[in-house]
Amino acid sequence: MAMAQPKMTAQDKKWQAESDARALMDAQAIISDAARVKAAKPEIRKLASEQQKKANAAQTAARKLTGAKRSAKRPSAGGASKRKR
Repeated sequence: MAMAQPKMTAQDKKWQAESDARALMDAQAIISDAARVKAAKPEIRKLASEQQKKANAAQTAARKLTGAKRSAKRPSAGGASKRKR
């Protein structure tokens, strides 16, 4: 069972709001600069690929821990399995 998160104090909330504001300003600066966006695209693809690998590893570990089997892919909605009316 996960531990409960402590409640944020007013000072913590203020710090979080300031941090979020800085992050949003940074994001807006990047979005406004086409060269930075272009440079970031291949990097975001790499990050997404790494995250997917981590998620797959977590699913594999969870299956092994729980003894669950990998579910078979479901057939698509189209194709020969549709009934003709």
